[in-house]
Amino acid sequence: MKTALKILGGLAAFIAIVVGLAFWATGGVTEAGDQFLAALSKGENDQAYQLTSKAFQQTARPEQLAIFAKTYGLDRIRSTSWSSRSFENNSGKLVGSATLDDGSEIELEIELIHENDAWKILHVSSKSGRADSAPEAASASTQAPDAAQSQALVRQSMADFAASVNTGEMSQFRDSTSALWQEQFDLQRFNDSYASIIAAGVDLTQLNPMTPLLSQAGAINSDGVLVLAGHYETEPNKVYFEHKYIDEGGQWKLVGFNIEMK
Repeated sequence: MKTALKILGGLAAFIAIVVGLAFWATGGVTEAGDQFLAALSKGENDQAYQLTSKAFQQTARPEQLAIFAKTYGLDRIRSTSWSSRSFENNSGKLVGSATLDDGSEIELEIELIHENDAWKILHVSSKSGRADSAPEAASASTQAPDAAQSQALVRQSMADFAASVNTGEMSQFRDSTSALWQEQFDLQRFNDSYASIIAAGVDLTQLNPMTPLLSQAGAINSDGVLVLAGHYETEPNKVYFEHKYIDEGGQWKLVGFNIEMK
């Protein structure tokens, strides 16, 4: 009997050690995720961006991360609880939930990658547990605009942008964007962001009578963002664009505006 108890006791100790090792092994993944969310909740968006992977940074700029955090309440997190922590080779994953400052909860899933001897954020997805937790986000029932409506959106956005560039300051363009973007960027930051285009002296109002050719029309991504991409048939160089919109009060409003001439 004593021998059996010793064996059981040894087995219990072994299980405890295995569990302890599992938590130790995934500790770096958990710590990286917690640091990332803590930075966002404090409004330290630049610090949070530094915790993201190279792949993440190739597809999103710091201001886009800030907008995402604002949209899905990641800037209002009080506490987090991870129901699942895992890693395999250089990939890690956290699944759980976060409690916001108003008591509501959101589901979280964070994918990480190990690079340069540290765990970095590769992808973040968030789903609100309450319909009103992220009022700025497009609802699941939001319908994507058709091709004609998409072209009209692009033309209006480009016209507002071109008019602002010609005046040398971006107030008209800023006023046409989403409230979410305006909360993140004051007029000076808009001016600074597009200073190189203003300095180039390019008259983009020439695009106003032209029809944008859409290569990506009516695509609403998993974050509820409408992405419209394409180009204008200008010569000698074409003007390429990728604009991003969210549904605010039933209207599509800009949260991202990118153009390139090549």
